Amino acid sequence: MSSLPDGLSVAAARGRPLCALLAAIVLAGCGAGGLPSPSAGATAPDAPSVAAPPSPAPVVVDQTVAPTSPATPAATDPAATDPAEPPAAGLTGPTGELAAGALGSYVWGGAGSDSPWIVPPADHAVRVSGPYTVTFDPPLTAARWRAAWAPVDGVQAGDPTGAVDGGGGPILVDGPGAPGTWSLKVDVRFGDGDHAVWYWRLVLAP
Repeated sequence: MSSLPDGLSVAAARGRPLCALLAAIVLAGCGAGGLPSPSAGATAPDAPSVAAPPSPAPVVVDQTVAPTSPATPAATDPAATDPAEPPAAGLTGPTGELAAGALGSYVWGGAGSDSPWIVPPADHAVRVSGPYTVTFDPPLTAARWRAAWAPVDGVQAGDPTGAVDGGGGPILVDGPGAPGTWSLKVDVRFGDGDHAVWYWRLVLAP
């Protein structure tokens, strides 16, 4: 095996440390002042700021109880006190209710009827002496009234007699003052132009 010349071997021996030194310098330069490391000196981008949702306003519950106003009374229905037709009339005497009246002529609520003097049938006759009181159902108060008697001959009424006038309030009528068969007529005026006439038959013993 041949050996290298002495001069070459010495240069080679001397060149190895120099190459190693140069390599170390290059590597050091790359680490310190060479290309920047991807992570060196890099600042992470700021994360987008997200505004926090506003806190809901507190709900205030009003627990105050409003005062209760008194109930308004229901309006009075005029029909409850003002009937659509003339009321029923009754004749009351010393012993109590005697007989219902027969409705004759009337004007009521813009309508009306006209009839002659009525003599009620014998089976509805009043046989009790007065004084008498006229009542109404439903109860109504007369503005004014007039009562009169007429003697009965068979089924016809004769000439009226003993007319009595009265103002508002109860209708009080005395008897005819003589025995026999009589027809009592009571003409009553109410408010609003309404008026009606009722008749009763009386049979008074001597």
